[in-house]
Amino acid sequence: MRSSQQPTLILGGGFTGLFAALHLSHRNYPRPIILIDDAERFVFKPLLYEYLSGEMSSDQVCPLFSELLEHRGVTFVQGCVNNIDLTGRRVRLAEGTEYGYEYLVLGLGSTTGYFGVPGAQQNTFAFRTGEDALLLARHLRDCLQRASQTSDRAERRKLLSVAVVGGGPSGVELAATLGDLLPQWYEPLGGDPRELQIVLINHGKMLLEGDINSKLRSAATEALASRRAPVRLQLVRRWSRCSRARWPFSPQTRINFGGWQPRP
Repeated sequence: MRSSQQPTLILGGGFTGLFAALHLSHRNYPRPIILIDDAERFVFKPLLYEYLSGEMSSDQVCPLFSELLEHRGVTFVQGCVNNIDLTGRRVRLAEGTEYGYEYLVLGLGSTTGYFGVPGAQQNTFAFRTGEDALLLARHLRDCLQRASQTSDRAERRKLLSVAVVGGGPSGVELAATLGDLLPQWYEPLGGDPRELQIVLINHGKMLLEGDINSKLRSAATEALASRRAPVRLQLVRRWSRCSRARWPFSPQTRINFGGWQPRP
């Protein structure tokens, strides 16, 4: 017979995993609760846009799991799951640590989808974590700085061009954010915001196709067009390979919102 102290193990600290742990804690769950995630911080993805722009801090958007779960009766373990033994009811982490469990909750979530397109991962930015947002912000600021200093028109055009791939809610929101944010960053450098080119690329014929927010398509299209740097749409675009030669223009920045895929 298993010990009554065998814990409930929650794998993955996204919305599903974190709120499962908090819900059990709130209900005074009698068993120990262990939450395992490979990152030390939770990411509130709807606010990554504000983190990119600097409107919100890392503690607001990406708080530490240890702080979120403090005094909640939940143990947080940072580690990467390497193996799940369903028969033996044990989980092994890449670091070699093993945890037994009575109940197992899988909330491992998804990762950025590249769907086997050669060059996609190497030639596009992801936008899922606080680190992704910081990396993209540094890159964009560097491009704007270089554009403000070059006299080469072709080079400046490339540096000031941004492609957002994916016409779902995340792609639309980031494109709209950049449409207002990049002029704010570029103008103080002496640049002309009218030179900025932001293009939202979608393989389908319509934005938000098949999404619960599809009824907002017209409003989203109007909002994109009304940014300080208007966002241009390129629909029905699909590539079998992602490389500089395969783009209809030459953006220095490519951001992938083409879809998600389950964690392996």
